[in-house]
Amino acid sequence: MGKDFLSSADRAYFRTMMRRQINSAVHRRMNTLLLLDAGWSVSKVADALFLDEGTVRAHQGLYLTQGRQGVERLDYAGGQPLLKPAELAELKSHVSGQLYMSAKAVAAWVGGRFAVDYTGNAMTKLLKRLGFVYKLPKRVPAKASARTQADFLAETLDPLLKAASDDGKPGYFVDATHAAYDAHALSTPPMPPMTPMPPAAGYCAGKPAN
Repeated sequence: MGKDFLSSADRAYFRTMMRRQINSAVHRRMNTLLLLDAGWSVSKVADALFLDEGTVRAHQGLYLTQGRQGVERLDYAGGQPLLKPAELAELKSHVSGQLYMSAKAVAAWVGGRFAVDYTGNAMTKLLKRLGFVYKLPKRVPAKASARTQADFLAETLDPLLKAASDDGKPGYFVDATHAAYDAHALSTPPMPPMTPMPPAAGYCAGKPAN
């Protein structure tokens, strides 16, 4: 097959696509075809594009048999998973009962349990195939209970303040939720209710939120 074997429409289309950001494999096919169409020999195209001559002929044969659609089609077949079906089932059961903060943490567990190494990216894809999604929690405003606050004052804080006042010794309290290195005198007015911190994000079974 010599010069000018591309149709005029396909030649114009390939030239347009060459100036766009497309898949590199498709880009090489179109580049090969345009050079062959311009009269370059198979060996010259192979040398210019760092391909072997068999690949150049394969690209040309793909166009001649399947046309433009064949040139743009990418038929990549996935490989077999590294884990066996029983191991995948165990992994799914394990993750369903745990809260993992990252795919790397799951990959570390898989490496220790099954002696199979996964990258964080590969484990993310595997978890997605198993039906897991990474969800971020939603922050919700605190809903303070006036009754609970009144009970705390009457049953806990007021007796402590009275005891500190009666014996003349200062009392101190430490906020266990928002721990700090400094203590505060009991006579300090209680802090207003704080917005609770949301639970940590992690992998869980379910559909991703819209």
